[in-house]
Amino acid sequence: MTARGAFIGPIIDDLDIISSRVRARSKLGLTDLNHILEDFFKDLLNLIYKANLVNLNETRRNAPGLDLGDTTSPTKRAFQVTSQATSQKVNLSLIHI
Repeated sequence: MTARGAFIGPIIDDLDIISSRVRARSKLGLTDLNHILEDFFKDLLNLIYKANLVNLNETRRNAPGLDLGDTTSPTKRAFQVTSQATSQKVNLSLIHI
């Protein structure tokens, strides 16, 4: 295994575990982990993109459309953190933008 693989492999494995747990809990209607992960991904994406994303759900719970947004940078960025990656979910989100 390369040094890169030794570093990236555990990250991919951990994200896969998180994904599996979110799917299982979402089927039961439990979304607490989803809300925690919004802030996790906000922080992660801020580091990756050197952005100033904020959790849009903090000002309005379950804001329609997007979950994370950065309106302070010249390059406007927004993300939806979702456990439902269906075209219907994406289309409904685009309607609310």
